[in-house]
Parts: sequence; structure tokens; C-alpha cells
Amino acid sequence: MREALGFAALTTSLRIALTVARRAALIVARRAALTAARRGALTAARRGALTAARRGALTAVALAALTAAPAFAQPETLYLRTLASNCAQCHGTEGHAAPGSALPALAGMPRDYLLAQLQAFKAGTRTSTIMQQLARGYSDAQLEQLAAFFAAQRKP
Repeated sequence: MREALGFAALTTSLRIALTVARRAALIVARRAALTAARRGALTAARRGALTAARRGALTAVALAALTAAPAFAQPETLYLRTLASNCAQCHGTEGHAAPGSALPALAGMPRDYLLAQLQAFKAGTRTSTIMQQLARGYSDAQLEQLAAFFAAQRKP
């Protein structure tokens, strides 16, 4: 699933980059056409030059986007944030609970402690209103990843 999520994020990033590249190329072509129209009628040579300029702009923007895509894709980080986003409603973004909250802040808690609590919720040995149902939806590997993620966060 991690690989699928990473591929989906990369695919989405590439789609966005290509859309931006197409829009940029259209803007370049429109500006060139307006400039040419102000100077007189377009000749066949000028139209060819505009098409070449448009393709060149599209290629340049697409290549820039492709080289930048891995910098913001980071599939592992996206995967962990997606897992942790389910906890955000009660425990706050990245485990930083709201001040005065009755629920504990998960950020900065020891990994082993968090993992033990999550496994206890999953096994049903620790009772709660909703954590038992939520914990059952995760595999043991995902619970380990969540515990490591929250342990790595800075304490509030």
C-alpha cells in the first residue's frame, strides 16, 4: 500500500506539473501572438516560430517539474502522515493536542509506551470509548509505524 500511495502522490504531482506547464505554454504563445499581431499579420514563418516557442516553453516547464517532483513527493512521509491523520481529530495535528484538552498529546511520547497502549487497545485489554475500534483497523506493522511517528515528533 505504501508503494501505491507513493505512486499516486507522484502521479498527482506530475499531472499538476504538466497542467501548469500547459498553461504556461499557452500564456507564452498568447503573448507572442499578441505581440506579432501588433506588429502586423503573422507570416507562416512567424507561426512556426510561435509553435516552436510554445513547445520549448512546455518542455522546459515539464522538465523542471519532473526534476522537482521527487523533492515534494516523499512517499514514506506521505504514508505516515496519512496514517497519523486519523489521530488528529482527537489528539491534534501530528499529536499536538489543543491546550486544555482532556486527551493526551501523543507527540514526543516514548515509542514503546505508545506501541504498548495501541496494542492493548487493539487486543481489548485497555478500554476506551473509541480507541478499541480504531486500533483494530490497523495492522501490527502500522501500529509500530504510528508509535515511531509520534515518538519522533517534538513535544508541545
